[in-house]
Parts: sequence; C-alpha cells; structure tokens
Amino acid sequence: MFGKHGYNGVHACKGGQVSEGVACFWKTDRFKLIEHERAVIGETINEKEPFQDFKDKLSENKEFSGN
Repeated sequence: MFGKHGYNGVHACKGGQVSEGVACFWKTDRFKLIEHERAVIGETINEKEPFQDFKDKLSENKEFSGN
C-alpha cells in the first residue's frame, strides 16, 4: 500500500517472543535506502565487545540486574 504512494520502508521486530517492533518509511523520490541494521540492545551488549563498559555498568545497578 505504501509503495503505491511513493514510499518504501523497513521493519524490525523486537527481541524475544513479541509481535511488536519499529518501522521507518521514506519517500522514494527524495531518499534511498543505503543500508539498515537491526539491533536489540539486550542481545547486542552480550555479543559485541564495544558494549562491555555499558554491560558492566548495567550489572552494577541492582534494580536493573535483579541482584
């Protein structure tokens, strides 16, 4: 439906078992998709080295970490 009106878009689902997510649409005569990437912070901080400091700070927060 959006394509008929000159739009394109991408959608990314949240992590886990939910059917929610986020979408971004743009007018194709003004913009073009160069690349896109989906990142779920809960997964990314465990997989990527640059997020180790962030993960360490989260683990210090007793309310967040559940400790």
